[in-house]
Amino acid sequence: MSPWSFADILRDDIDAWVSRCKHEAHEQGKHLVGSLFRGRLAAKVGVTIKQLDRYCSGECMPPPERLKIICHEIGTVRAVKHLARECGVGVYDVVPVEDATLADQVRQTATILRETGAAAQAAMHADRDGDGMISINEYRAVERETNEAIHALEGLLGMLRAKMEEALRR
Repeated sequence: MSPWSFADILRDDIDAWVSRCKHEAHEQGKHLVGSLFRGRLAAKVGVTIKQLDRYCSGECMPPPERLKIICHEIGTVRAVKHLARECGVGVYDVVPVEDATLADQVRQTATILRETGAAAQAAMHADRDGDGMISINEYRAVERETNEAIHALEGLLGMLRAKMEEALRR
């Protein structure tokens, strides 16, 4: 079981989206506050900012149709994948078969898995005094590499699933 909740991940994803929007606006010479983007997101979802904040605090869950809009707008389904994993359900990205060859996907996944292993080994070696603790930066490096590995594996499974479904339709 993860130490993070669905609401934690949803809040982090929305905050990251707001930050990206602010950065893009700043690059265009506009200086906009984050609450403006949160308000726009809430309006697209059809709720108030206060209700959006309730979703992010864990006070209540967004209904599936609203969660779908949130994920579409912020460009990630990480919170949904987390929730599914917590429920013991596997979720795989649907990858169009024509995007890459299976061999390309396998090579990319293998490379990412090697990088993840290297990051974990680096963290293990950083534990020089043997107390079993690592720094927050070492943890974040392993977490980042692990998240990339999860994404790559989900992409590979999605591609394999698409190929299998294509074969079944024939």
